[in-house]
Amino acid sequence: GKTSFYMKSTGEEAVSIGAAMALAGDDMCFPSYRQQGILITRGYPIVQMMNQIYSNRADPLEGRQLPIMYSSKQFGFF
Repeated sequence: GKTSFYMKSTGEEAVSIGAAMALAGDDMCFPSYRQQGILITRGYPIVQMMNQIYSNRADPLEGRQLPIMYSSKQFGFF
């Protein structure tokens, strides 16, 4: 109840992690929702993901995107 919008990826985690493992670290990803496993596999900080979900002051996207639509140029995740 504290988030504005969130979609679980229960049962789909392995798919995105498997895809991330098959790609090179500098390959770009153009994911949809439920693919946060790619970011986690690439070492994206979980705390940053949580900040975006809560749209708090530490949200790297400053509340300009839906909470589950992560984006990180540094991690090749657009």
